[in-house]
Amino acid sequence: MDGLIYKKVSDNSISNLPNLCSALSISLDDLREVLALPDDKRYEETEARKSDGTKRIAFKPHYLVRRIQRRINHRLFIPQKKLPNTVIWPKYIFGSIPNQYVDGIEVEKDYIACARMHCNAKSILKIDIKNFFDNVHSDLVLEIFRDFFKFDEEVSETLTNICCYNGRIPQGGLTSSYLASLALHDIEPKVVR
Repeated sequence: MDGLIYKKVSDNSISNLPNLCSALSISLDDLREVLALPDDKRYEETEARKSDGTKRIAFKPHYLVRRIQRRINHRLFIPQKKLPNTVIWPKYIFGSIPNQYVDGIEVEKDYIACARMHCNAKSILKIDIKNFFDNVHSDLVLEIFRDFFKFDEEVSETLTNICCYNGRIPQGGLTSSYLASLALHDIEPKVVR
């Protein structure tokens, strides 16, 4: 691996909803309860200030949505020392990505490691894509679960339903940063090269 690509480590897949529940350590009833929540009950709109003083609209997930999203994070996106990585993040991805373990060695992904990587650079370009989360739509999230993770269609649709709000990933959703980082998994390595 050249360190520039996103990689799903396991060839295993989640092939149905009972397997999804097992992978997330939740009951099918818990899953059904979350899926039955009306959209207006899934998230509470909140307002926060950005560092530049402008307003940011964020969404606080319902406690059941939050619980399942936390499980999705810990079982799919966040590498655990005792569990195998599900995703190996490219070496150039740092924002919102925790340290990962590659071949038993911890790879730091914090802002200090990012700065260290750029110490001898002649120039640095920092780009912040305005309203990026608002532009990661549910069809793209569905593709991530179906095409990158290779999950069953029903499983992919269910995960998309849990992770999206009003057709996009919400600012404040626990899974949103990881999904935003995976949104360009198929083209970003080409741009980096």
